[in-house]
Amino acid sequence: ANYGIYLLGIASGPVNNTNISNNNIQAICSGVASNCSGIYLQNNANYNIIGGNNITTNGTSADFGIYLFGTAALAVNSNTISLNTITTNSPYSNGINLLYSSSNILDSNTIDVSKADRILINSTSLNNNLTNNLIIDRNYSYYDINFSSASINGTWLIDQYLENYSFTGLGGNINIKENPFNFSLMYT
Repeated sequence: ANYGIYLLGIASGPVNNTNISNNNIQAICSGVASNCSGIYLQNNANYNIIGGNNITTNGTSADFGIYLFGTAALAVNSNTISLNTITTNSPYSNGINLLYSSSNILDSNTIDVSKADRILINSTSLNNNLTNNLIIDRNYSYYDINFSSASINGTWLIDQYLENYSFTGLGGNINIKENPFNFSLMYT
């Protein structure tokens, strides 16, 4: 596996308050499932800022622009991801992937992904806020956002234009708000 920037926290030593900003990151990988990530925060990495980066991944598959990967015991929470330009060029390579990752802000990112879901929100990722992220180069075989778990309660979509999305499971709640009209909906 190759990573442009990799932050790994552990139970006794979190990685908190790191600022990853204004970088040009290219992660180029090979192999059957190359597992390449431009920026990868894993286990107990919280309160970090990821902003203004240009991120490109090129590999064979499973390459992520930004990957927040936690576990039930060591979640990745309260990070701000904003103003990044993310391009992935491989199959199954999401722009942003959240796994056991809650209370994060994804704001005003430009996501150029045509061979996978642009944003993937996985297991127990609660209270995330997605605001005004721009999706370009759509491929309708994949989703702008894929909620692959019902554990998404408290998630907000604010001024978030989506053309193609998916919800897996029953019982998860999201909130939708469009600011110009101060209009809010809650879907269950």
